[in-house]
Amino acid sequence: GAARRDAEEPMPECDVASELKDTKIAIVSGSIDCSLKIWRLDDCKAVSSIYTYNGISKLKVIQKYQYSISGTDGGKLELYDLYSGKQVCSQALHDEAVTAISVCETDEKIMLASGSADGIIKVFQVLEDKLRCLYVSENVCLVSTDTSLHTRPLSSLHITESGIVYYGDTGHNMKMLDWKKSTVHKFANHTTDQGFTDAIIGTKDVMIATGYDVDSGCGQLNIYKHRVDQIPQYLATLPDSDTDRISVMSLAESVDGNVWIVTGGQYLKIWTSQKTLHGGTTSRDVSTSIQGCILSLGDTPLVDSGTEDSDFDDLMQGARTRRSLADTTRPDLGANGHLSGKPASGFCNCTIS
Repeated sequence: GAARRDAEEPMPECDVASELKDTKIAIVSGSIDCSLKIWRLDDCKAVSSIYTYNGISKLKVIQKYQYSISGTDGGKLELYDLYSGKQVCSQALHDEAVTAISVCETDEKIMLASGSADGIIKVFQVLEDKLRCLYVSENVCLVSTDTSLHTRPLSSLHITESGIVYYGDTGHNMKMLDWKKSTVHKFANHTTDQGFTDAIIGTKDVMIATGYDVDSGCGQLNIYKHRVDQIPQYLATLPDSDTDRISVMSLAESVDGNVWIVTGGQYLKIWTSQKTLHGGTTSRDVSTSIQGCILSLGDTPLVDSGTEDSDFDDLMQGARTRRSLADTTRPDLGANGHLSGKPASGFCNCTIS
């Protein structure tokens, strides 16, 4: 995560503060080797290392308190003060490994959603010295009766300002949890009946979810628009023929509307928004341009994605067999390297660099 600091804010008197005196952005990283490190962005120097005694599986930064919030393989959620290096709290809140974390900060409160390998989601309010549990997903009710809800290991979470939690797992559908009502809606994030949603991020208006088609071996970014009291509206998809499975994703937006998306998997990629000038021309070289496309996600009938015992290795083996029989490893991107389908307008004129 990136810890932002007001340049005029007085720094605490400590070694980390001295090292970051002229730095507006610092990078925080965590590892399964039980280390939490703070890096200066300008010269990539590690200015602090905190031994956490627990391997870190997931990590976020809480800007208001300048804390890190980390999840462990043992099911703990831990808060560390990034300036002092001291542990604020450590609570065993999940029975299995923490596999997903999402934080939403507003002026009124800080909300945290966490998910684990046993499929349980918990929602917390982040206080200055502890986490206050508000919800545990033990008795959720699926709104639609046309499909069933399977409990699988959580792979991604996104909690919004309204409190809605979107999550993904080893199924091809995404789920929308209204934890205040303990209800769940399902909606398709893939056009086939097999796929994985490994990362979800969002702004106030838009949500982006990764998709991975096990048949083609291609990863992609699906873009949605938030809607009140209903599932998000699918807008478009950003694909290219060289993107494999995306495991992590982050987003930054400038005050003038520019957007950067960083994705990590086999390769680290930066996707940048590109404004189109009048007449359909662009303001920069488009040799690496990725044109958005419209898939049939919004019209795809909701189909169950197997049982809760679905195994990743079995799915991947089946995909390899189907690719071998079809003698293809990638979808048809056409002469211009774009997926077949209706081009997206406005929002999806994006480049990858």
